[in-house]
Amino acid sequence: MNSLKKITAVVLALIMVIGLAACGNGSQNTGNNNNAAPAPTWPSANNVTVVVPAKAGGGNDQSARILTDYLARATGKNFIVDNDTTGGGTVAYEKVRNAMPDGNTFLIFSANMVVSNLFGTYDHSVEDFTIIGIPAGADDQNAFVVPASAPYNTLQEFIDYAKAHPGELKFGGQNAAVSMLFEASFCKAAGIELKFVEAGSQPDKITAILGKHIDCADITLNAADQYVKSGDMKILGILQDERSKTYSDYPTFTELGYKDAIVPQSGLILGPKGMDEDTVKQISEYIKSASTDSTVIDSYKKMNSTLTYYTPSEAADNINNMVKIMKAAHDNIK
Repeated sequence: MNSLKKITAVVLALIMVIGLAACGNGSQNTGNNNNAAPAPTWPSANNVTVVVPAKAGGGNDQSARILTDYLARATGKNFIVDNDTTGGGTVAYEKVRNAMPDGNTFLIFSANMVVSNLFGTYDHSVEDFTIIGIPAGADDQNAFVVPASAPYNTLQEFIDYAKAHPGELKFGGQNAAVSMLFEASFCKAAGIELKFVEAGSQPDKITAILGKHIDCADITLNAADQYVKSGDMKILGILQDERSKTYSDYPTFTELGYKDAIVPQSGLILGPKGMDEDTVKQISEYIKSASTDSTVIDSYKKMNSTLTYYTPSEAADNINNMVKIMKAAHDNIK
């Protein structure tokens, strides 16, 4: 009988030890599950609409598609680029502004939306959207160009000539666009008077420069460099603070002493107002990963550009500063 009691006691003790061990392991596993990173909840739809208020094939469209192609690969969802230029882009802006704030509809575009608001062709500002990020690359700014046969070879020579011939030199730009803001800021910063001429979009400005119908213009740095190499244009300065990594031979307006003439043109990645902070963070993390992806890097390199990552907070600061400068430039327009 005593032997039976001893055996029973031993068995019960073993059962208790095994039970405690099981409980310990259970607690440890529970702890690990709690510490695991939560699964991404974005995108919450199989189809994500990326609105681009630009024609297919252009720079804005290409930049957007590089990013959306990566997002499709990274998330396994469908990203549909909606190119809508109706109403100068205002219809596209409204599609995003009025969409559900779930991150399944957002906009990728240039700073033209800000300009449209300043000139009164669009009633809403970036404050009516959620700022997610910036798609623009480091070499996406413009160059100030003149015909190759022009009598000035430096920016200062151009300014000196303009001062000696007030109102004579024709600047080719586009009404109610960034080029109009730049011309006003440049004239104020340099103390000169140029004659603003409506020259249309970039292809039209290039044609006008080549035909010597205008004396100067701002066009993309990539395009300007091609015409410099062909012997048709001269770049007197690029509208950036720092020299381009790709086109390092050209001086910047800042180093030449005319920083106040620069009107920044940060791109925009915007969603509807009221987006959940966690959703914005998740999208931002995907953009961060895209900036180091070899396919993305190579694709942007073919455009002579790069994808520079900004956190949502950094993007907001950058865009709000751009808006401030653009507003000041708009006030300079006579």
